[in-house]
Amino acid sequence: MCDGQIWQAQLKKAITPPNLPQLWEELERRLEERIVEIQEQGDAWIPSVHVQDILNDTVDGRIVERLKLTGVIKIRATMHPEEARRLNAEMQQELRYCLGVDPSNLASYDHIYDPADPKAFTLGGVQEMYYTAAQFKAREHLPLLKVRAWLNKVWDYKDAVTEEPLFLPDAELCYVDRWRHRVPGFSAQTGMKEHIDNGAMSRWADAAWQSVYAPILHGKVHEYDAWKVGERVSTKGSSTAFRSFQGWLALSPQGAGDGTLEVVPLVAEAMAYVLLRPLCHDVPVHQFCGVNDTGGGDTLEITSRWHSLLLRAKTSIGHVDPGDTVWWHPDVIHGVEPHHAGKEASNVLYIPATPMCMQNAKYVAQQRKAFLKGHAPPGFPNLQLEKRANRHTLPENLSLAGRRAMGLEPYPESVIFGDLWDCVRTNRDTGEGAGAHENMVNLNPCTAGMEPGGDNRHAYSEAELEARRRLFEQCQAMIFEDCDPNLLR
Repeated sequence: MCDGQIWQAQLKKAITPPNLPQLWEELERRLEERIVEIQEQGDAWIPSVHVQDILNDTVDGRIVERLKLTGVIKIRATMHPEEARRLNAEMQQELRYCLGVDPSNLASYDHIYDPADPKAFTLGGVQEMYYTAAQFKAREHLPLLKVRAWLNKVWDYKDAVTEEPLFLPDAELCYVDRWRHRVPGFSAQTGMKEHIDNGAMSRWADAAWQSVYAPILHGKVHEYDAWKVGERVSTKGSSTAFRSFQGWLALSPQGAGDGTLEVVPLVAEAMAYVLLRPLCHDVPVHQFCGVNDTGGGDTLEITSRWHSLLLRAKTSIGHVDPGDTVWWHPDVIHGVEPHHAGKEASNVLYIPATPMCMQNAKYVAQQRKAFLKGHAPPGFPNLQLEKRANRHTLPENLSLAGRRAMGLEPYPESVIFGDLWDCVRTNRDTGEGAGAHENMVNLNPCTAGMEPGGDNRHAYSEAELEARRRLFEQCQAMIFEDCDPNLLR
């Protein structure tokens, strides 16, 4: 064995729970029971809620409990279907500008998948476009911002010892991502094998990840809570942002067979299986299942060789309409169907939930620099498709909510009180400047009737408010430390 393999073998020996045989037998039994339920219910196993229930704060507690079990949720009508269809048309027009593609002519796609000069990512039909106007319209869409804040609050985001907040759930930052444009019957666009993002070898080797998964690695799987943030906001990996949920907005109708999302809708038990699998006796002493031979990379692959039991739980996300959103816990196993046998392109905009914390503040500051230069966000292929086609969105074209999320304008301190006054009439609504605070209007049914500037500080103790304020100030300082003051209004 090489030095790296020796180190990995030593690591496995150090982290293997002493009660592994008994633990593994019990875990497999529990998974078998869950798999029967999933196979019986199909995509009905995945919870679904209408966005109005979130806006009105009337979500049934059973929905939240099912979300915590599965790690996945569909939120219906997050955006009005007609608005989503308009964005779909705009994104397909962007294909013409940025890639010279005619969406009605399959042959026109061939040149962008040229191995010698690729302009697109073949896996799952993902397109390397980040800064189009349509993408920003979705990112700063007010109900979608509210949904992301609601999702952030599903987590236990307080430090286990100090009880201080580890992130601010209402201060949603923007993690700029790509979009999926999957064309039916086009073999160059392959599916995406089942995987987990945000860390491969590091999930066993990194001290912060070991802290997150300590109950599992100490042989107490039943004590593991997948929804405790803990050291997740300090973990290492090529993606240096903490996404409380990965997610996308559907621009077109799609479902099983349409080349769309598939998931293993179990978050805690599945992650325990993935972590303990390489520690079993049938795995080579130096090998970590799902990690490439070099131990590098940031994607943990889920394969039939090592994870066949989990793959029996794989299910389609089910049918979604334009304007629906789908969200999944960052540990959820997911992939994209290998074939698209539907009748129209299955298009989605990737938009995760990214609450304000120190890790995300640092990332947004780096991302802002890339955005202003027309470069891809940190860690993404830098093809600069929009810049070359003069389709790159400029800072002045963003709404106030969008500028705040991109680190181009500070959040007001009231956000630390759980104030959801990012519902601001923007320049798109009024023709006036995005920073015109006098145009504030309450579009949120949760706070209808409140006076502008109202907040919920009465719900927190003085110690809690001080802890929130401290984190807020630290994050703001991180975001704007190297920011050109001319960018700020």
